[in-house]
Amino acid sequence: MAGIVFDLDHTLVHTHSECLPGFDTFEIDEGIVHVRPHALELLRYVIKSRLRLVVWTAGTSSYANEVVTGLWALMGLRSNVGVLVRSRDHTTGKALVKDIAGLRRELKVSLLLLVDDDPRHVYYMESNRGLVELCPPFRANARHARHDMYLLRLRLRLRANLQRTLLSGGARAR
Repeated sequence: MAGIVFDLDHTLVHTHSECLPGFDTFEIDEGIVHVRPHALELLRYVIKSRLRLVVWTAGTSSYANEVVTGLWALMGLRSNVGVLVRSRDHTTGKALVKDIAGLRRELKVSLLLLVDDDPRHVYYMESNRGLVELCPPFRANARHARHDMYLLRLRLRLRANLQRTLLSGGARAR
């Protein structure tokens, strides 16, 4: 089984004090959550593909759970995704590091990909190299944010890679 881990802030969403036009949004205690274009389609695809899905953030547990619940509500689903927060990170002197190789072993999956906007969170650990998809940061108040196509392109690449794996017999279709 394979899985995918998404960083939350600036990868899937951007929380801002004001509601900015042109985005799917919802309100939480900390502000207005703006959903990155194509994030909901990508999440639906991952769920449909039966990949193991985890959200990992340096934010607080209450913030992460509010955001994940809001995202799943926008998709008309109840959240059953694993949410990992700061306390699961390995601390270095420079930054919080997300140990993807360790998480892969813990979840008992053969392949685990992290999608994150901040290389400081992942590249300090040698075991993470090759397991990370570094994406441009999403900020809803940026000039071209409404036209962001990164997650659409990622979904298409994931679909092509999954189909190749299934056709080669590397995984069993369900």
